[in-house]
Amino acid sequence: MKFLTAGIVLLCGAGIWAQPQRSSLDYPLALKTRWTYHLHQENGPGVHFGEDLAALAKGNVVDTSIISEVAGVETIKGHSYTRVESRIDGKPWLFEWERISPEGLLVGKTREQEEPEVTMEPEQKRISATLRPGAFWDWQAKDAPMKFRYTVVGPGAVDVPAGHYQGVHLTATGTVQAPFGKVDIRQETWFVSGVGIAKQETETSVQGHKLSGVLLTLEKFEK
Repeated sequence: MKFLTAGIVLLCGAGIWAQPQRSSLDYPLALKTRWTYHLHQENGPGVHFGEDLAALAKGNVVDTSIISEVAGVETIKGHSYTRVESRIDGKPWLFEWERISPEGLLVGKTREQEEPEVTMEPEQKRISATLRPGAFWDWQAKDAPMKFRYTVVGPGAVDVPAGHYQGVHLTATGTVQAPFGKVDIRQETWFVSGVGIAKQETETSVQGHKLSGVLLTLEKFEK
C-alpha cells in the first residue's frame, strides 16, 4: 500500500455516511470527503521512481499533490467497505477499501496504480479505537512476508498547510521481503480526530541503505 510502503503513502460531518459507525474512532468516511496532500519523496542513491512519478521528478526528488476522495461503498466478504481513491494529476495512484469497526480503522483491500488488487488477510488495522499512549498491536499478512507493529506514542500537535491540529502520534515499524532483500520500514503518523491523517513520514531501507523518504502533509480537508 502506497501510504505505508509506497516510497517502496491514508472524517463525521454532514452528508451521507458510507457505513454505520460502530466505533469510538472518529475517522470521516462520508461519501465525497476529500483530502489534498503534498507529497515530498526523496529516493536514495540508485533508486528510481516509477513511470508516473519519474515524469514529475527533479533528480531524486518529487514534489507534487495527491487528492484522496471517498468514492463509493462495496461489500467484501460480508463487510461494507468505503473505497478511497488517491490520484496524482488525475491518474490513479492508490485505491484502498477501508471500514470502521469496534477495533478501529481496518483496510481490507488495496490496489496500486495498474497493479492487481491485494486482499489483506487478515484485515490490516491502521488506527486503533483505543489510542492510549503506549498501546500497541501487531499485524502480519497470512500469505505474504510482511509484518508490522503499531504503537501509540501519545498526543501530538502538528502544523501542516491545512492548519494547526492537536492529534495523536503513532509509529509503525515493519519489514517486507522483496526480491532484492528485506525492506525495513518506519512510519510516523499524526492522526486528527474528525479529519484523518494530517501528516505522515515514511522511511524505507535495505540493510541500512536508504531506499526512500516520503513526507505527506495535509493541504486541504473537505467534508
